[in-house]
Amino acid sequence: MTTTGPDAAPSPAAVIKRLAILQKPTLDAVQCAGERELAFLVLNRTAGLVPYDRATLWHLSGSAARLAGTSGKDDGFAASPAAADWQRRIDAHLRNENARRVGDIGPPDTDALWLPLPGPEARPYAALLLERFSEPAWQDDDLAALRPLARAYGGAFRIFARSGAGQNRTHRFRGRRVAVGAALAVVLLLVLVRLPLRIVAPCEVAPARLVPVNAPLDGVVRDVLVRPGERVSAGDTLYMYDDTVVRQELDVSLKQVDVTRSNLERAAAQAWTVVSARAEAVMLQNRLAQDLFRLRGVRDRMAKLTVTAPEDGVVIMGNPAEFAGRPVAVGEAVLMLADPRESLVRIRLPLDDRIRFDPARPVRVLLNAEPDLTLLASLDYVAPQASTGDDGAAGFLAEATWREGTPAVNLGLKGTAVVYGEKVSLGYWLFRKPLATVRRVLGI
Repeated sequence: MTTTGPDAAPSPAAVIKRLAILQKPTLDAVQCAGERELAFLVLNRTAGLVPYDRATLWHLSGSAARLAGTSGKDDGFAASPAAADWQRRIDAHLRNENARRVGDIGPPDTDALWLPLPGPEARPYAALLLERFSEPAWQDDDLAALRPLARAYGGAFRIFARSGAGQNRTHRFRGRRVAVGAALAVVLLLVLVRLPLRIVAPCEVAPARLVPVNAPLDGVVRDVLVRPGERVSAGDTLYMYDDTVVRQELDVSLKQVDVTRSNLERAAAQAWTVVSARAEAVMLQNRLAQDLFRLRGVRDRMAKLTVTAPEDGVVIMGNPAEFAGRPVAVGEAVLMLADPRESLVRIRLPLDDRIRFDPARPVRVLLNAEPDLTLLASLDYVAPQASTGDDGAAGFLAEATWREGTPAVNLGLKGTAVVYGEKVSLGYWLFRKPLATVRRVLGI
């Protein structure tokens, strides 16, 4: 699949991978057989989501912080002076702190992250201290990725604390804890993961500018010399009128001019001797001017009997056979010309999908004729009112212009357009239409 231009929309594959990585340790945590197994998972499996060099787990339920485990096989760390020094620092500064970077603990050049594991109460039951001995330093993205997992870990530790089972969780409560953990993980995913709304609608490549070729005079079309989709150049003949009536008018006008001119010459010759002939000559001279004006009008109509293309373009019209032999009125649209190099995307949005669109996100256009190609366009216009399309279906008309660098696209091609809206939670993204259906049916 080829994409033209930058695409701000998140990759579906990346979103699915992120959800899978987050859900796996969450479900494993609530299925642990005991608190020791849970501590091992928290210390070592969390690295699958965010890498670190060492992790220590601290219980905060007593009067003083207690080291509950260290990642890897560093069993001697619990008895080291560093562990005792950490305990004092945690009791003094970090016990009631929220998740944050810690710069005054551990060896030099160590970047540590304090991550409380919250439970139902405000005070956390345990906390993780994650260390990185070298680059990269902890970032806000790391903290955002760890917070949902920290809530799941905290809930799992609280289950052991309330049950009093310690290391031996019985089979009686296993199913309930799995269900609670799974439900918690699903709720966190539905609330915390945000995706842009997307609307998939049919589209068509349409001309960006149309040049109408209207009927220049009343008459009957005799021949249409072009076909829909045909390329023409400026001056090419498009269609011709039936010239029978106009030629008859031309013959009559020519004879009338000859008769009037002959009478004028006779009256002018008599004007030298006959007084009444002078007045007749003036009258005939005015009549000759009228006849000549009428003749020019007929000749002008004769010149318009052949209609030519005003500029280069592609012919857009209905069935040419419908116009042959049919009378047309002045100004009636017979055909139009379009520049094939200037096109846009015309989108027909469904009635229920007139959402708040994000004009900064590109519209992805998938053409039926070229399924391996993805083109990008910018949304420019969405009609404020619904209209009926050629297929009789109602919807909102939208238009998008191609982004810079898009290759030329043939007019008339059809396909599918993906238009993006604002970012919403995953839950709203999944249940928007079912919720709308329920509210419409129940009236709530």
